[in-house]
Amino acid sequence: MPLPGVPEPNERTLPEKDRETLLAWIDQGCPKGSDKDLPPPVEWPEGWRIGKPDAILEMAYDFSVPAEMPPSGIPYKYFTIDTNFKEDMWVQRAEARPGSPEVVHHIIAFILPPSNSDEPVPEGPPLLPPIFPNSKRATILCGTAPGDMPTMLRDGYAKKVPKGAKVVLQMHYTPNGRAQKDRSKIGLIFSKDPPKYRVLSLPVLNFQFRIPPGDGNHKVESVGPADLGGRQVGFEKDVQIVGFMPHMHLRGKDFYIEAFYPDGKKEPLLSVPHFDFNWQMAYRLAEPLKLPKGTVIHCVAHFDNSDKNPNNPDAKKEVRWGDQTWQEMMVGWTDYAVAVK
Repeated sequence: MPLPGVPEPNERTLPEKDRETLLAWIDQGCPKGSDKDLPPPVEWPEGWRIGKPDAILEMAYDFSVPAEMPPSGIPYKYFTIDTNFKEDMWVQRAEARPGSPEVVHHIIAFILPPSNSDEPVPEGPPLLPPIFPNSKRATILCGTAPGDMPTMLRDGYAKKVPKGAKVVLQMHYTPNGRAQKDRSKIGLIFSKDPPKYRVLSLPVLNFQFRIPPGDGNHKVESVGPADLGGRQVGFEKDVQIVGFMPHMHLRGKDFYIEAFYPDGKKEPLLSVPHFDFNWQMAYRLAEPLKLPKGTVIHCVAHFDNSDKNPNNPDAKKEVRWGDQTWQEMMVGWTDYAVAVK
């Protein structure tokens, strides 16, 4: 049964009749049908799923990805791109495109305001390492991961790129046996009219968990908005929820998100009963959900660290937070909007 506010397009399963048709076609050896019944080919504008970008921001140089993964993995790499925007820009659609998709596990594009910017500090923990100036004011622009979709916001909603900001690409590389070079980029489509709402991405995370060896149903919880010390819990103002993206790694089983309202009421927002690391879906609400000031987002996830999990790298090891795929994460990414003054 669908949860309130979660649209049917988020459901990626086939109806029973379509499944039967597909399986019967496979059983028959996948015979080709008549060419006259072929649908017209999908036309992707210059390869972009968002349409033709108004601006394209690309890494300044190629990064050489080795053929083999070092024992400790390749640490996340960060590449800074000057936007050279002379005024504040509002982005309604954004897409990250890996230059070498075979070895790029994920891209996260951060908006880094200039050092003299007085942009407000977003709710939740810092998103960029403190080596970047003004990193506490950084926000997320877009990203890509297996199964993910581009950022495509409804009319009147947009992400702000302040005048003079830089974009920082966080790159997670995973070698596949052949040395390659990568030069990734992002495409942006700007809002045609001044937006009414600014969209921000909040990580509701727990990085202090320890999953015991062999535990097939380990529970981990997180609440937010909150800083890394667990303080500042709850939204500081009225907001609208526009979407979610749960994130775990290979031991992730399920993910549940609910709202705790200031009056004590609880409301389910998202249930992912079968998390799949290979299809990291964004769940976009059919209509924005209004939450009053003080509302808390509560996330509950379960992990399977047993030998019954075929994707488990090693059921005999305790697992903690880490950047590499064989480690784990627990993040309930929550996209929310605030009114533009």
